[in-house]
Amino acid sequence: MAFINSKRIIDAFRYILSPYQFGFVVGHYYLDKTKIEEVKDILFSSSNEKLRQDYERKLAGLIGDGYVVSFAAGRMAFYTLLKVLKIGYGDEVLMTGFTCSVMVNAVLRVGAKPIFADIDPENFGPDPYDLEMKITPHTKVIVAQHSFGIPCNILAISKLAKEKNIFLVEDSAITLDSSFNGVKTGNWGDAAIFSSDHSKPINTLIGGYLYTRNQRLYQAILNASVDLPELDHNHKVRLFNRLLYEKIFFNPKNYKWDKIFDVYNLITRKIFGRKNELVFLEDDYDRPISANYHYPAKVPSFLAKVGMFELDRWSDEKNIRKNILKR
Repeated sequence: MAFINSKRIIDAFRYILSPYQFGFVVGHYYLDKTKIEEVKDILFSSSNEKLRQDYERKLAGLIGDGYVVSFAAGRMAFYTLLKVLKIGYGDEVLMTGFTCSVMVNAVLRVGAKPIFADIDPENFGPDPYDLEMKITPHTKVIVAQHSFGIPCNILAISKLAKEKNIFLVEDSAITLDSSFNGVKTGNWGDAAIFSSDHSKPINTLIGGYLYTRNQRLYQAILNASVDLPELDHNHKVRLFNRLLYEKIFFNPKNYKWDKIFDVYNLITRKIFGRKNELVFLEDDYDRPISANYHYPAKVPSFLAKVGMFELDRWSDEKNIRKNILKR
């Protein structure tokens, strides 16, 4: 079986012998049977727009006094924003070189050109001085990325954007509920995007949203999202099953079994030629297209319900994280 990666098999057995493992994703261990049934009922009912709206209002309340429009992914929120702003061929979007490929691909999708700025070693965001050096007459958008919960030098970047009259987007995909000079991230720019995929503080498996305090911009984004499609039902069922899987296995006691199942699935796919069914929205990670799901798309209603549960416990979860950092 030379086609099997022996290192992964050895690592899997190493996991078996270890009592605890810590992973990048925390499953929804707190969801009891009643909550799971609520989520399941929504999955198998018609799309619930009111639930999505309630979720969006609750998200907005966490960030500030603005408005939220949700999507199936943060990159879709960014793409929709670029389309509403009529960013396209001949335009440039300034962003840090240390960013996710899906952000770059969203820029490429609208026909614009991504321009990369150096990283500020103090906060892993874009260097405001290098941003200024990269501005040209074609620069239409600056993306100020907050990384790992650490706000970038948003004061300097927002000042630069205002001086140059350039639209400023805060990329807060991995920085929720952080503040700079007493102002929460998301409230410095003209708009902000957030992510709620399963690696983020608010975990809805997939998902993201746009936040803005500009009512006219909010209305334009909302209008652009009203008729968006949803993921197909089979895809949503796979997401629900993944929710149950991560609830059981994505915790320190059971994480090792996920690694073992990963190797098992790898072997069976190689032997029987079984295809790996798409769960997460990974099709546009390495190319600016997606053939296996709608792009952009609405966040599924049942995941909006999961998001509501996540927001209900966010205050306690945030305190736990703070206490861990103090140790």
